[in-house]
Amino acid sequence: MTSQRPSTLATPEAGARLMRDVELLSGWLGERHDGSGEHHAHLRAAADHIYERLTAAGWSTRLQPFGGEEGRVVENVQAERLGARAPEEIVVVGAHYDTIRGGPGAEDNATGVAAILALAAELGGPMDRTVRIVAFANEEHPHTRRRTMGSLVHARACRAAGERVVAMLSLECLGFHVSHAAPKARRDALTLLQRIVPFWTTGAFVVSNLRSMKLADTVASSLCATGGLPIHRVTAPGFLPLAKSSDHWSFWKNGYPAIMITDGAPLRYRHYHRRTDTAEHLDPMALAALARGASQAVDTIASTVRFRV
Repeated sequence: MTSQRPSTLATPEAGARLMRDVELLSGWLGERHDGSGEHHAHLRAAADHIYERLTAAGWSTRLQPFGGEEGRVVENVQAERLGARAPEEIVVVGAHYDTIRGGPGAEDNATGVAAILALAAELGGPMDRTVRIVAFANEEHPHTRRRTMGSLVHARACRAAGERVVAMLSLECLGFHVSHAAPKARRDALTLLQRIVPFWTTGAFVVSNLRSMKLADTVASSLCATGGLPIHRVTAPGFLPLAKSSDHWSFWKNGYPAIMITDGAPLRYRHYHRRTDTAEHLDPMALAALARGASQAVDTIASTVRFRV
């Protein structure tokens, strides 16, 4: 770790700050995608907001534009801080900021975006390795695992440039967690499967392929160290449907170690990919704990040049 400073994400106010970002993206902007002119404008407004926040946090920020649906230009928002000892080695942490057609995307994936914004504010000065924070466009259908998927555009550019991405962390659907003490509104959001077989209702998953197991160990340890949530490790072949269902897949395809941190929303959250995916179903403090753990993981990986994933 670069310092032993108290985490700003460990305070009672942290969850409320994160939820303000979730509510801004899902409530004020709502649908964010390139499927229509109106929703493309929402996507661009979200990119502007993310760009401004990352720049205000002291990061060197730029846009990575590319072509989306019907020729509409969309952008990955990339913020970077060069490493002090091994700047050629890059740690990427990202989350997609678009939504499905027809949904406001509070859980999927305004929670991931809120976490990367909090992480940008949390991390201190330069670390040993370069850290790159990326908000990806076009993760959702019809772009998933196609050439117009933002993370695939970015990962291919990394590979073409010969960049040494030593680790990639994808933050995907972080805010739905239920305990017996949870408000009735959250318990009612459980899927039928979770009501019948309530395994792993609480906690988060770290998903990796075989190549990324050491990275997953480090990330899971950081998440466990933040306390409060069970962490479940899942190592699976990259071709399995749920294992490949986010931006980490793009980095797997380009030969980089990558993992996904997620609450497993498709398995437990009945508002997943629906119009009802709104902020009131989410758990602010669990979201803050995962953002804190992700920040610690990035700090650990980027601050130890001897660490190899």
